[in-house]
Amino acid sequence: MRLHYLALASLAILAACASPAPGPGASEDQTPPRLARDASGTVIWDRPAAFGPVPADKAAAGVAACGGVNSAAKPGGYHSRAQNEKGVSFATGGYLCVAK
Repeated sequence: MRLHYLALASLAILAACASPAPGPGASEDQTPPRLARDASGTVIWDRPAAFGPVPADKAAAGVAACGGVNSAAKPGGYHSRAQNEKGVSFATGGYLCVAK
């Protein structure tokens, strides 16, 4: 019985990893994304799907925000009213950084 449970748990983990991660939508959501802490204390965006595409005039700033040209991350989404952990909007918006 224990082996059966282990197999089901492994299958569930594999399915979660294979599922596409939520990412930016076709346009900014009316409700802005907000920085939050997950169960491990890591700071994450609470609603990645709230981001829209990165506008061309914001691309360079997005690259810098995601760690620069040599980073393993790139800007995958932008929201003009993205919020910090206290719910205050960033003056220049926020970027959803994704793996290159």
